[in-house]
Order: sequence, then structure tokens, then C-alpha cells
Amino acid sequence: MFKFLILSVFLTLNIQGVKVCPRPGDDASRSTVTAKSPCSEQDPDQDKLLQEAEKNGYTTRRVCFWGNEKTRDIVFRRTILLNEGDSFSYDFFQRSLRSLSKLKEIYPVGPNDVKASFDKDDQAIDLIFCVKEREKKKK
Repeated sequence: MFKFLILSVFLTLNIQGVKVCPRPGDDASRSTVTAKSPCSEQDPDQDKLLQEAEKNGYTTRRVCFWGNEKTRDIVFRRTILLNEGDSFSYDFFQRSLRSLSKLKEIYPVGPNDVKASFDKDDQAIDLIFCVKEREKKKK
């Protein structure tokens, strides 16, 4: 029953046009090891657009994490200051990058590791944080 409820919520979100976070291998076949990162296609003026979004009162609609195979999203969500549904803050965005970079599970994250999508009609931002996990040391 619970799985059905979650599936119906995702289908409803997709029907309403809200994009579900891409996972590695979604746009590539499952047999390929590396998938193209959404952060590889980035707007060079993204930093300025994020600052403008704060001034214009944009809302953080979706926060996603791409590239995490072993680490759960909740570990990252506890670390960042941006919450879905809150007004976007450029200061919180910068502080979230610093907090994520301190995690031992992943390599440091910078502004080039984030893909921001802007919806001007709804005044909303979707953020995808592209992370690269560290190899765990064997004892």
C-alpha cells in the first residue's frame, strides 16, 4: 500500500510538470557506468541569475542530489540550509555549499557543481547538486 501511495505521488508530480530528480543512468542505458552529469551543461551567468532570483523573491521548489550511489539524500538534506518551499537565499546557497564540502563522504562541492533551473512564471528555482562520492578506505 505504501509503495502504491509513493508511486501515485510521483506520477501526480510528473503530470503537473514538476521534474523528479534525475538519477545516474536515467538518460543512459543501465549497462553504462558513467552517465552525463546535469551539471555539465551550465549557464555561465548562473551566479548572477541566482542573486537576481533572491532579489525577485523566488522560491526553492526542488532540491536534488545527483551522483550519490551509497550516501542517502537525507545526509545531504540535513547539511544544507535550503529547504523546498522556502524563499531562496543566496547566502544560504553559499553556506550550503560550504557545509556540503565539509562532509567526508563526498569531494568538495562548488558553484560549478550545481545546476539551477529557473521557472519565471512560478518564480521558482530547481537545484541539482552534483556530488562525487569518495571511495571508502579499506581497513
